[in-house]
Amino acid sequence: MDDVLDEWSHAILTWKTGDAEENIHNQQKIRCSFRGSPCFCLNQVVRRRDIALKIKEVSEKLDEIANERARYGLQINRATDEIQRPPSTHFFDESSISGRDGEKKSVVSMLLAKMDDNNLGEASVETSIERVRHLSIVISNETSFPSSIHGAKGLRSLLIDNNGYRWLGAALPDVIKQLICIRSLNLSWSSIEEIPNEVGKLIHLRHLNLEGCRKLVSLPETMCDLCNLQSLDVSACWSLKELPRATVKVIKLRHLRIYASGVAFMPKGIERLTCLRTLDCFIVCGGGENESKAANLKELKNLNYIGGSLEIRNLRGGIEDATEAQLKNKKRLLCLDLYFKHNHEDGILIEGLRPLSDLERLCINNYGGIVLPNWMMALTRLQELQIIACGNVEVLHPFGRLPSLESLKLQGLE
Repeated sequence: MDDVLDEWSHAILTWKTGDAEENIHNQQKIRCSFRGSPCFCLNQVVRRRDIALKIKEVSEKLDEIANERARYGLQINRATDEIQRPPSTHFFDESSISGRDGEKKSVVSMLLAKMDDNNLGEASVETSIERVRHLSIVISNETSFPSSIHGAKGLRSLLIDNNGYRWLGAALPDVIKQLICIRSLNLSWSSIEEIPNEVGKLIHLRHLNLEGCRKLVSLPETMCDLCNLQSLDVSACWSLKELPRATVKVIKLRHLRIYASGVAFMPKGIERLTCLRTLDCFIVCGGGENESKAANLKELKNLNYIGGSLEIRNLRGGIEDATEAQLKNKKRLLCLDLYFKHNHEDGILIEGLRPLSDLERLCINNYGGIVLPNWMMALTRLQELQIIACGNVEVLHPFGRLPSLESLKLQGLE
């Protein structure tokens, strides 16, 4: 009976909702006739008829139940006491258990197995580790790195949450040697200072997450052997000063995240990574000893598939490099942050950094020019605009004319 009532309630609610939506739809149309829609009236009749038929069906069932009660002489009584449910207990008669005996024995043997420092049953680990495909490990300085992981030859993904475990760097080379089938390795927010050269042997590796490894100083050149690597995340790696030159040889790389890291320049030849979909930050070299091994701004030219957000830091150089970067061809780019070196030549440089008109967010920081670029008023889909620490700017554009602008931040203007 409850199911029938629920069905009626749902039907009535649907009926009312449909009427309301159809009324709104009808009001939006300009009509010269005052007559209602024939289809609309017919729908009401059909719905009411369905409910009437269900009411008739339920009434017939109730009459049938009443006739059977009278036929067998059954009496209607009200229950006074509820039947108490037998109390639950851990004592039971084992002889009454039938079926799944093998599984019961396996569970009991696992519970009775000797436990090591990592709270893992030795017997259960040894018998199942070879079948493990995805593994997450939480270790601390009070525990040792589980040696049983060396038996996980078929492991596809590994996440290590070390909570400041200081011996992870020493254990990592042996672990990497064994995980020849690994596809995803997550060492984010760990205390490692370097990645061992053995990482180059992980030819099936597709995702390497090193986010927040603040003590990480360098990456090995053997990373060029990671022919299937698609994602590399070194964001918030404060101590990492540069990417290995071999990075430009990983031509299948699709996502490169270096935001908030210590990386001071992009490796020369990054233009070869034409499969890149994500490049959250591009750092222009500020000169000095790194100039010879650093990419310049024009190497952005061939990276036309990058999308989402792009931050360009230490902007310098001539309009030729800026124009050749061809930001206007980055059709998937939605957010652009431009950080200048506050030079008077910035006014010429910024004209060559014109993005596509579909841009939704633009931030100009530390700009040294006097006039803002003319292309800003062509950003018809721009929703957020920030102009920060641009003290030399003398005149602002009429940003109120931007049709989609929702947020405007002006800070540090004199």
